[in-house]
Amino acid sequence: MKYLLLISVFLGLPQITFATTYVFTIIDHPDGIYSRKITAINNNGTLGGYYYSDYGHSFLFEDNEFIPFNYAAEGFTKIIDMNDNKTIVLSHELNGSITSYLFADDTFTPFLAEDTTQTSLHSVNNAGKLAVQLSWGTFPLYTLKSFTYDETFTDFSISDALWTYIRGINNQNIAVGSYLDLSMETHIVTKIGGEYFTTDIPDAQSLEVAGINDNGSIAGSFYDGTNWHGFILTDSDLQVISSPAPTDTFTRIYDINNAGQIVGSLGNSDESHGYLASPYYMDSDADSDSDGQDIAILAQDIKLQKNDQGDLENFALNFGKTHFFTNLQPAYSF
Repeated sequence: MKYLLLISVFLGLPQITFATTYVFTIIDHPDGIYSRKITAINNNGTLGGYYYSDYGHSFLFEDNEFIPFNYAAEGFTKIIDMNDNKTIVLSHELNGSITSYLFADDTFTPFLAEDTTQTSLHSVNNAGKLAVQLSWGTFPLYTLKSFTYDETFTDFSISDALWTYIRGINNQNIAVGSYLDLSMETHIVTKIGGEYFTTDIPDAQSLEVAGINDNGSIAGSFYDGTNWHGFILTDSDLQVISSPAPTDTFTRIYDINNAGQIVGSLGNSDESHGYLASPYYMDSDADSDSDGQDIAILAQDIKLQKNDQGDLENFALNFGKTHFFTNLQPAYSF
């Protein structure tokens, strides 16, 4: 589906030198009926995602091509994360049973911790260190704990929390996730060495952390009571990312790489779309050119698409003003 998408970015700090603007590209597998998502991106720009048709199917997306990636012909394979070596963590569901796998060297290896009810892999860094969630028992009477794993399990859980969810680990071995406290409030937690740091998203009624890049930027999604929004948190700089399309009720972020590119899904209850969003960095104090356009600093190559009329959809919304980048060339189109 090809349509114009504007993205609004709200920056949380009162004094900002550079404002970040994102150019979005919708990436939907042609066989996908619904539940279309891009769930992983590495620092080489390779994407991973999944969609649902007869079963759930996963794919890699690189060099402008969809590459099938499924553990088995039946069941639902979900790519969850991928490092720069294309080591992939995934899950496969069949007949109500979910198994986590690690894919490396063209081999699927099941990851099963002994004496647990469920083992879930959520992230892998370039050294092969994993973010792992383990549970014992059955809902609602079950225990859930989070760990990093590198030959041995290292506890990530907050001691006085009801639950701790680990979701990412970067190449500096900084782990990130969230925890639910005794007041039923959810908080972001980062573990650096043996020390924990917590922070909150204002007005978040529900919160899901997606991951952390090597620059320390934490990405995820939150629900404000009306819609789901994406967020990127770098130090104390909070960016809230929402699709302003009037029919969209959610914008979810599932991963972020070192270039600041984010992937996820957006849409509403009737349809969803996977996306890749790449940032521009706009100097808010920059002079304007002769046409009144702000001068843009190109951060990296931007993948664009054409609409049904063949025009480039290279729009971005920044500080309430629409900027047109007419000098860009599409890397691919649909």
